[in-house]
Amino acid sequence: MIEPGLSIRNDAAGIGAPATAERPRITPGSKAFPGAGDMKRIYDVACGWRVGSSQAAVDGAIDELIAIGMPAFEWMLENRLATVNRLEVRAWAQVANGIGEQAISGLGRKALGGTDAELEAVVRIGGEGRIVDVGAILPRVIQEKPAMRDLAVRTAGTLKARGCVEVILPLLFEADDITKRTIMATLAEIGDPASVGTAANYINSNDPFVRDAAVRLVLSNPQQAESLGKVLYEDVDEKKARMGVVILARLDMFNSLDLVGQALSDPRAGVRITALIELNGKCPPAYREAFLGLLRDPIPSVARVARTVRP
Repeated sequence: MIEPGLSIRNDAAGIGAPATAERPRITPGSKAFPGAGDMKRIYDVACGWRVGSSQAAVDGAIDELIAIGMPAFEWMLENRLATVNRLEVRAWAQVANGIGEQAISGLGRKALGGTDAELEAVVRIGGEGRIVDVGAILPRVIQEKPAMRDLAVRTAGTLKARGCVEVILPLLFEADDITKRTIMATLAEIGDPASVGTAANYINSNDPFVRDAAVRLVLSNPQQAESLGKVLYEDVDEKKARMGVVILARLDMFNSLDLVGQALSDPRAGVRITALIELNGKCPPAYREAFLGLLRDPIPSVARVARTVRP
C-alpha cells in the first residue's frame, strides 16, 4: 500500500493518443495560476470531446493545465475529482502524466484519504494513464470495495499489477459468469506464473471468453505451457486433448509443432480437425504428407476442414 507523502510513479510510455504524442513538451509551472474562474473554463475545454474542429482547443487546454502545473492539479483534485466522468478521465490522465511525480503523488493522497467517489476516479485515471503504481492500491479496493471490484480487477490487468493476483484468484470460485470473464482476462494480461495452475482448470470452460483467456495465460509461461499441453494432449478425454493441441500449436516452441503434427494421425476425428486448423500455414515439412492426406480422410468433417486449410 502507498504511504502518505510517497509518490506514485507513472509509465509515461503508456499514455497519450497518437494525435498528442507529437506536441511539444510543456514545462509544468511555466504559467501562473489564472484564478478559479479561468481554471473552470480551461478545465471544461480540456475535458470536452476531442473531435473535428475542437481538437486544437482541447489539446491547447490540456497543455495549459500542464503548464500551470501543481496549482492547477490541486484545484482539480479539490474541486473536480469526486465528479470525474469517463470523458474527463482522458484529460486527467494526460495532465497527471504531463505534470509528473507530484501530480501522481496527489492522486495517491486522494486514493488513501479521499471519498469512495474520489478513490474510484483515481482507479479510472490510473488505468487510462497507465500509472503503474496505482496498482498498489488495487488489492485493498478489490477486497474492501465490492462496488468497485470489477473496475479494480480490469485496471489490475491494464497495469499488469502482479500484486493483485493473490486477491484476485480466490474471487474465481464465487464469481458470476461476467465477472469470471473479467478476472480471467486480467490474469491473462498480468501473466503471473503463480496463476497458471488455476488457469489450467478453465482450459476446458464452456465459455469461449474464459477458455481463450485461460489459454493466453498459460501461453504467457512457455515452460508450463509445454508441460500442460503435453499432459492435455495425452488425456483420453477428446476435449482436453484438443485443447492440448491448441496450446502446443500456439506455443510454437520446444519443437511443440512436431507434437501437433503427430496429432494429424490421432485416431480421434476432433483432434485431427484441431491439428489441421492450428497448423494452417505453418505445418512442419515432416508432417505435410499427413496434413494433405486428410483431404481423403474417411470422416467427412475432417476432409471438409482439410479442404479449407493449407500446410
